[in-house]
Amino acid sequence: MSEQQKIQIDKFNKERAKQILKRMTPEQQDQLTSPQEKFKNLTLLNDVIESEILEKLSKKNNIDKNKLTKFFEKKVRENTNIINYNLGSSFNKHNNFIDFKSYVLQGFIDQGIESEIQDIGTISTEEIDYSIVKDTKSNKYGRLLEPYKDGFLIVLDENPKGPKFFSTYKAQSEGHMNILTPVMRILETSFYINYEIAKLSEKYIENGLTLYIVYTKAYKNRAFVIPLSRNKDFTNNFKVCIEQGEKEENKKSLQIYESLPSDIIERIAKMNGIFEVFNMLGDEYNDGAKNFQKEKMNSVSNLDLLKAGYIFSFVQKYTTAIQFIETLNKSEKLSKEDTENHKAASTLLESFKNLNTKEISKLLMSNLNDEYLMANNYVRDAKSILYSTRYNNQGGESPNRIQFTLNDFLENFIDLYYMHRYTKFGAELKSVGPIDLKNATQIDCLYYWKHSDLFHKSLDQIASSDFPLFLEKGEVFNNNDLGKHIDEYRTAPGLKLRCHEHYNLDPTIKEKISLILNEAMSQETGLLIPYNACVELEDPVFKYARFIESDNYVHIFLHDDNDRYVSELFCKEEDEFRYWLVNRRQIFDEDDNLTNTFNHLYVKLASCIRDWKVLIERDRTMNFRGRRVPTGVKTTQPRYIYLPRVRYKTNPDREQVSREKVFYSESRKFSGERRAHIRRLPQGMKPSKTQLVIAQHNNITIPDNHTYVKESIWGKSKMNQRQIKYRTKSLNGLLYITNDSINHHKQIAEMSPAGFEEYCGEYIKKLGYEVYKRNNYDGGIDIRGIKKDGSRLFAQCKHPLESGNPVGPDVVRELKGSLDLERQDIEDCEVELMVITSTRYTHKACEAAQKLNIKLVRTDEME
Repeated sequence: MSEQQKIQIDKFNKERAKQILKRMTPEQQDQLTSPQEKFKNLTLLNDVIESEILEKLSKKNNIDKNKLTKFFEKKVRENTNIINYNLGSSFNKHNNFIDFKSYVLQGFIDQGIESEIQDIGTISTEEIDYSIVKDTKSNKYGRLLEPYKDGFLIVLDENPKGPKFFSTYKAQSEGHMNILTPVMRILETSFYINYEIAKLSEKYIENGLTLYIVYTKAYKNRAFVIPLSRNKDFTNNFKVCIEQGEKEENKKSLQIYESLPSDIIERIAKMNGIFEVFNMLGDEYNDGAKNFQKEKMNSVSNLDLLKAGYIFSFVQKYTTAIQFIETLNKSEKLSKEDTENHKAASTLLESFKNLNTKEISKLLMSNLNDEYLMANNYVRDAKSILYSTRYNNQGGESPNRIQFTLNDFLENFIDLYYMHRYTKFGAELKSVGPIDLKNATQIDCLYYWKHSDLFHKSLDQIASSDFPLFLEKGEVFNNNDLGKHIDEYRTAPGLKLRCHEHYNLDPTIKEKISLILNEAMSQETGLLIPYNACVELEDPVFKYARFIESDNYVHIFLHDDNDRYVSELFCKEEDEFRYWLVNRRQIFDEDDNLTNTFNHLYVKLASCIRDWKVLIERDRTMNFRGRRVPTGVKTTQPRYIYLPRVRYKTNPDREQVSREKVFYSESRKFSGERRAHIRRLPQGMKPSKTQLVIAQHNNITIPDNHTYVKESIWGKSKMNQRQIKYRTKSLNGLLYITNDSINHHKQIAEMSPAGFEEYCGEYIKKLGYEVYKRNNYDGGIDIRGIKKDGSRLFAQCKHPLESGNPVGPDVVRELKGSLDLERQDIEDCEVELMVITSTRYTHKACEAAQKLNIKLVRTDEME
């Protein structure tokens, strides 16, 4: 009997031990050779405990005890995919030992007895050379199984105490080839095999594979042994892996994989293991299992997700590069223009001639490891040359179709070189340093490299906290639960190197943008936009716009409150945008729902470029407000903030007056003129989305900290033309809003007070209340709702869009007073109070609502 099979009596409750002793049969007691041996034979004690649990739960669930005995079989069954075990009494408290066995057996019963789970009890050990243990990889989340004797060695650095279990993966489909095949899982770590490992183990498959598990915190020179000879899932995965690896159509993939360095293969295994953590949550699991799995998902670090996304993107690009090389090598001739413009690419491609797939892969990796292959600024300069030509995806080709041109080969190689040489496996950016993950979501991290803007990264225009932004039907996709999108991420095809760079704007809008940009580029002052200049926005999604102007481009970045961004490129030589906002697949919605959005957005971007470029004596109209974090943004990344001056320098000299007179002649038309009344808000207050929609619909721009009032007096105010043009910003107000949202808020704006109450009533019904009484004359309660449990909701509706006035504390207090009166006529029950408005609330109203426990709702927040 080995040491771990013995149990010390002081580990157990003595009274409990006596009870167990009484339950032993005379035959079992005969096996105890002395009083000291009574509680050292763990195998015997384990049998007694299991017998007691079987008897107890069979009576509790009214099930024949014999039907449950297979749960405690010591040999792993053919159909079992969850195997429970323990490491001996030294690592288990008595009560926990019994409780766990009872809990799992009850789960076995709840699953219908035929479930694929069993408890094999305490497992035996054998000696192992510590030098083998020391050199074994122990990566978290995913790793390759390491062949050892007639099976595999697994080294775990986890706590040996308590019950243990592992699960096997179902055998993969025979029609699908996985480079790494998952075969089993222990906690959050998945274990994989490849064709090479499967072939090495083939001779043991029929007689049975064995697991040798070393818990280094228990024993460094002993392995726990679990034979898996009868388990179909485990052995079938090996058979399928071998069959698929020997098929002719899969050999090319294997050749690419076999040529990768071992550290990249290990990272692929870890990446797959992280994906499996997010794949384990199924609808069939109970709430407890789901909560446990969600905790596991949340425990995956942002850095691990970032690196997983990196290796996923890198392998996709690496495989694509080999496809490019093989296809171009078969081409009879390359484009003469391509060859002359990119001699370096032609020379590099020539080195791959007459090589097979495995040789191409090895040479490609060797080139990526060559730190002297590219000059210091080659990545940046080559990217700039490539992007000097507009990309046109002609003929309606799929956006995911791979283009086999020398340009594509060069760009793909540059991307691979940048990622491999300068990012430390995806953890940092060249010249920027470590990527800032403090405020990043899980989707931010995983999607970062797959949707990476390597053009701007090579130009050092992306900061450490900048992540790609994704919008889905007007909402920020990055804030979603990653677990719901992990399959979508894994199965989506790799993105094209260049997106389509044309877009058919509405002809009228196209003409308007052309006139604005012509004004910008033909009458500019000659000054460049200040480098990395930022303009704060009042848009619900975008908090500021960032501009970088170079000799050929104006780079535009629109950032949200977490510094995530979408980018646009304006080509000065063409006086035209590249339409990345439309075509980069970062904004998801029905095409018809985005038509007006893009028409409106590109007019604003064009107007903003004009504002930067045509200002007379820009320092008198544009004001540098310092280097700081933009208002409403959560990161710590400071930006160079510019705003139009609210007050203007006066007393210009005669020459300046003359220039302005010419510049603002009556024949000119400036889109900056507005005819509406706007009202300044208290510091920190913002207008409602409904007010912004109305203002936009009436062609009114709302400055910072202002709101819209329907009656306009703008044209009557004593402002000169210069103030009318520049006191408001072209990018102010709404920047991004879908057609559906525009129509929705227009409908709200056109509602009468009674119609608004009806609208609020529908919202309250969706909260689970039945609207049972509505009065328009009681002065405090407009809508009453009741649930089946008797709880009530009283709501007051305010729709002051005509005046633009906010809801003050008097309305909140009035609702509270109305409840006190209402209490006289209703039984004692739980009552929720709510105020709903289409505008906004004052700070005093918010304070009063918090004190009185009244919920304040804006139509912006209602679904």
